[in-house]
Amino acid sequence: MDVRRLKLDVSNQTRSLDSLFELIEGLDRRVRQLEVENSRLRERLGKYEPEVLKSPKPESTSDGQASGADSQDYSLQSEEKRRRKKKKKRKPARQGRVSTEEKLKSAERIEDLFPEGISPKQSELDSVRVAWRIEDGHAVLVGYRLHRGPNGEKADIPDVLPQGEFDMQIIVALAYLTYILRLSLDQACELFQFFWKLPMAKSQADALLNQLARNWDAEFQRLCELLALSAVAWTDETGWKIAGRADNAAVFASPEHTVLLYGCPKGNATLEKILPPGVFRRVLVSDDHSSYQGLSKMQKCWAHLLRKAIHLAVLYPEHAVYRCFLDDLLALYRQAQRRRKDGRLSESGRRRWANEFNNQARALCVPHCWNRAQPARTAHAKDHERLANEIYRLAELDQLFTFVVHPEVPGTNNSSEQLLRGAAQSRKLDRTSKSDHGCRRRSVITSVLESLRKHLGTLTLQAATDTVKQWLTTGRSVFTSQLNKAKRLHKLNFSPG
Repeated sequence: MDVRRLKLDVSNQTRSLDSLFELIEGLDRRVRQLEVENSRLRERLGKYEPEVLKSPKPESTSDGQASGADSQDYSLQSEEKRRRKKKKKRKPARQGRVSTEEKLKSAERIEDLFPEGISPKQSELDSVRVAWRIEDGHAVLVGYRLHRGPNGEKADIPDVLPQGEFDMQIIVALAYLTYILRLSLDQACELFQFFWKLPMAKSQADALLNQLARNWDAEFQRLCELLALSAVAWTDETGWKIAGRADNAAVFASPEHTVLLYGCPKGNATLEKILPPGVFRRVLVSDDHSSYQGLSKMQKCWAHLLRKAIHLAVLYPEHAVYRCFLDDLLALYRQAQRRRKDGRLSESGRRRWANEFNNQARALCVPHCWNRAQPARTAHAKDHERLANEIYRLAELDQLFTFVVHPEVPGTNNSSEQLLRGAAQSRKLDRTSKSDHGCRRRSVITSVLESLRKHLGTLTLQAATDTVKQWLTTGRSVFTSQLNKAKRLHKLNFSPG
C-alpha cells in the first residue's frame, strides 16, 4: 500500500515540474512580445513627445523597482494626465511703454515752455513731455521742455489735458467718430492713420475716451441741472443691453440741452433723478407710459396717437370707421396747431381754446369707446377701442392740448426719438456698452457733444475744438454760465411771496 502511494506522488511531482517549465516558457514569450510592443509604442509616442526617446531607461533598485528620480510612468492613467495638462502658450514679446527719451528722438521739434509772467532766466527745467498735434493736415509729434518758476509756478502744454499726450482736436474727433458716427475704436484708429498719419493703438483710444469722460463729468452734471430748470423738456427711451441684462437708453432734451442716459432702468427712478419733482415745474412732453405720470403739466405725444390710428386705417381699409376716426383726429390736431401759432391770443384765450379742444376730443371718442354691453369681437376692434379710451382719458387729464396754452411746447417728442435713433442702430449692430463704466462714459461724452451741437448750431470739428480749448484755458464752460443764469431766473420765478 505504501509503495503504490509513493509511485503516485513521484508521478504527480513530475507532472507539476513539466507544467512549471511550460509556464515559464510561456511567460518568457509573453515578456518578449511586450518588449516589442513597448518599443513600438515608444517610437510612436516619440513623434508627439520627443523627450520620451531621449530619456534614459529606468534603473532597477535592489528590490527590483525603478528608481523614483529617473522613473517614468507609462500607465494609462498617467498618459491621460499628461494629455489633460494644458500646454503653456508662449507669450508674445511685449515692448512695454515707450520712454520719453525715445519719444523725443522721433519728435519733429522741441519747444521750451515757461510759466506765465516768468522770464527764462528765473526759471529752471522741471520736466520733459511730448504731445501729438495736427499741423498742415498731418500729425506731428512735438517735444516740450517745461520749466518751473522760483515760487513753484509750473508751465502747462496748451490745449492738452493734464498728463495727456494728444491735442484736444484729436480727442474730440475720436469722441465724435465713436459716439456720434458710431464707429468702432479700430475703425477710428484706422481713419486717423489714413487721414492724419497718426499712429494710435486701440488701447490708447480707449484711454483717451476715459480721460475725456472724467474731464467732462462736471459738464454732464451741469447739463442735468439745466434740464431740471428748463421751461419744457421732452423724453423718450429704447432698449439697451449691458452686462447680460436688458436696460434702457433714455434721452431728456430741451431746446438748448440734451442728456442721454445709457444703461438706466425704465421707471420713476430715472425720471426723478433727471427731473426732480421739487425742481422741475414746467411741461414734459412724452408718450403715455406709466413711468411719466405724476407731473403737474404734461403734453402727451400726438405722434404716438396718430401712428396707432394710421396703423388701423391702413391695415383694415374695409372698415370705414377707422378711416373716419383718423380724419377727424388729424383735423382736430391741425386746428389746435393753428391756434398755437396764433400770436393774437392771450393766455386766457389760449386756455379757452384748449378747453374747447378737450371737449371736441371727448366727443370724438365717445362713440368709439369700449362698451360693456357690446364687447369687441376682433383684435383690431379692441385696439381701436383702446386708442379711443386713451385719447378720452388724456383729454380728461388736460394732457392733449398743453401746446395750445404754452406755444413753446411741441405737440410731439419726435426730437427725442431722433436723438435715440443712433442708440437703436447701435443696439441692432450689437455695439452696446458691456459695463456700467462704458455706459457712463458714453452718456457723458454723447450728452456734451449733442448739447454743443445745439449751442453752436452746426457742429464742426474746428468749432467744437475751439470751444473745448477755451474751457481748458479759462476753466469755465458755456454750460457753467448758462446754469448760473438759469438758477437766478429760477429763484425769481419760484421765490416765496
